[in-house]
Amino acid sequence: MIKNYEINTQSHLLVKLAEETYAINVSKVYQIFEMPSLTKVPQTPPYMLGIMKARERLLPVIDLRILYGMDVAEHSKHTAIIATACCFENEVGGEFQDVGLLVDAVHEVTDIDSSAIERPSMPGNTDGYSCFSGFVRLGENIVMVLDVDHLLNTDSIQQLRSTLKTTATLADN
Repeated sequence: MIKNYEINTQSHLLVKLAEETYAINVSKVYQIFEMPSLTKVPQTPPYMLGIMKARERLLPVIDLRILYGMDVAEHSKHTAIIATACCFENEVGGEFQDVGLLVDAVHEVTDIDSSAIERPSMPGNTDGYSCFSGFVRLGENIVMVLDVDHLLNTDSIQQLRSTLKTTATLADN
């Protein structure tokens, strides 16, 4: 008897941060930019580098190194901003917010079998891992799969949106 196995693969963009490789589901990525000049916005969290124009809208850019507590690195010719469409949960459902993610380098797109993604079994508080779907082995490497919908907590999202509204209002005047 032949068994029918369903394989649920999804394409992921592999990016580099420090010495680690991360995967981002390509369904969340709509554009990749070389490092542009950014407009700095005062009184924002350290991980928010500034804003840029993308698709005729303001795109807040987040430095993933700072967000994850890594050392800041000099930008190189490989530094890129991944424009993502995030859906953040709130009390009335989901809200969409485009966010640019600064990464050290973009490598390739690869298919990952969803059943191969393992959630970390960490003792104690695992709140810090909510931005990861899990980990997957690709060849000899263990790759962290980012969940861009959970990169920021509710307070950070509200602050980011408030900053965008204020900046957009100033730009219109």
